[in-house]
Amino acid sequence: MDRMVMRRRLASFLSDAKHIAFFLVSVVALGAVIFFHLSVRNQVIQLGYTLSQENSRGRQLVRERAELELERAIMKNPEEVGKQAQDRFGMHIPDKEQLVRIRNAKAKHK
Repeated sequence: MDRMVMRRRLASFLSDAKHIAFFLVSVVALGAVIFFHLSVRNQVIQLGYTLSQENSRGRQLVRERAELELERAIMKNPEEVGKQAQDRFGMHIPDKEQLVRIRNAKAKHK
């Protein structure tokens, strides 16, 4: 009879050990799934921040391009070029006495 009791206790212990092992494996698997989920979520958040920054940079570049196109259009205006030459570089239209005529180089060689 002693052997029967021992076998029942051993069977009960093994049954409990299987339940405990299953529980531990389940907890570890759940922990792995949670860790994976949080890792992916963190990556998505980081990509969202990066995307937001790049969108902001893109809008800034579009504004800068519009400003440069406006400046280019202004600089194509001959009156504006003359004004900039006077204001920025101190240039002016020379008087007749300041003009020096240079003969045509082709006429000299013939």
